[in-house]
Amino acid sequence: MGVKKNEIPTIILNLCMRERFNELLKIENDNEFIDEINKNKEELLKSISIEQTEEFLEFLDVEGTNIKLKDYQQRASDNNDRIFKTKKFAVDIMPTGSGKSYVALTEMLKEKYGIREKDSKGILYLAPSKEILDQIQTDLIENVLGLKIKNDVVLEKGSLGRKRSKEQVLKEAFPNLEFSTYASLKSKSLKKYGLIITDELHRTGADEWGKYFEILIKYQDEDVRVLGLTATPIRDADAKNMADEVAKLMGYTQEEIENEEHFAMNMSLIEAIRNGIIVNPFLVSCEYTLMQIEKYKKLYSNINEIEDNDLKIEKLNELERILKENNLSLDDLANNSEYSVANLARTDGVDEILKSNLKSSRKIYCIFTNS
Repeated sequence: MGVKKNEIPTIILNLCMRERFNELLKIENDNEFIDEINKNKEELLKSISIEQTEEFLEFLDVEGTNIKLKDYQQRASDNNDRIFKTKKFAVDIMPTGSGKSYVALTEMLKEKYGIREKDSKGILYLAPSKEILDQIQTDLIENVLGLKIKNDVVLEKGSLGRKRSKEQVLKEAFPNLEFSTYASLKSKSLKKYGLIITDELHRTGADEWGKYFEILIKYQDEDVRVLGLTATPIRDADAKNMADEVAKLMGYTQEEIENEEHFAMNMSLIEAIRNGIIVNPFLVSCEYTLMQIEKYKKLYSNINEIEDNDLKIEKLNELERILKENNLSLDDLANNSEYSVANLARTDGVDEILKSNLKSSRKIYCIFTNS
């Protein structure tokens, strides 16, 4: 057959683990089977990763759900368990798009929290926006309960077309699971929970609701567990590291915080890109306002030709307001500065930038502006 003895285990594993070879395994004729092995030998000798093996053996499946964790998500979940044996707070720092929500769902479904039991302390899921809460609710319904959602209505199995809202379905399936935005936290701050999940943890320090979050945490019993999720624990507003602040609030010593003992996962964006977890973004840097100068100059020239002085002043004031919004002034139009001329040749306007970069092969776009 042309196969070395030490190659046989790899071929067998590939035959079993790769779905595309399912039909090949059904071949009963020995000669035909050998021919197919030789035809596909290159692919059948490809090495198999530990992650692929774990997935095949269902080591990373969350029991009773459609959730299949990636190896790094499983590590985060295992580390949460390790920390929660002795501490009340753990934080998973993972980039946007790496699947923090699946780590959260896995934690929520652990037996000790009794998510399906009416007499348990309950679980509180906190997030800064209703959109994030809506996505978590959708994940619970589709990936845990195995139901489909259409037009915000849950289509239930075997119920002759029975339709219910997401809220109704979740309340029945998980009676002690609550959702709240940080802005609505005041109404939850004097209630005890078994598990509190803080999505976008860095947002807990905002002036508007920070005090209610602190009241909530201080009101809890010793057996509470708090899981923080964030892509970056540091607040833009005041540079506070909210992972450290919450750890301090929950009994960590300064030494433990400095040793990052509250970190269950600390994955940077660079690390995620390097490991193929996050797609390396295609960056387009542009100062489109410079290209607009020619348009503004023409408008400026036309305004100066207006004979009605009052109308001219009105139009100039309007132009000046538009220029100010784009970090320009009338002097920029009049002076034709060297900076503008030098950059004019290498920049495009908004229309040109969008036309050249909006492509069907790219699924997600982030546009940053100065407004």
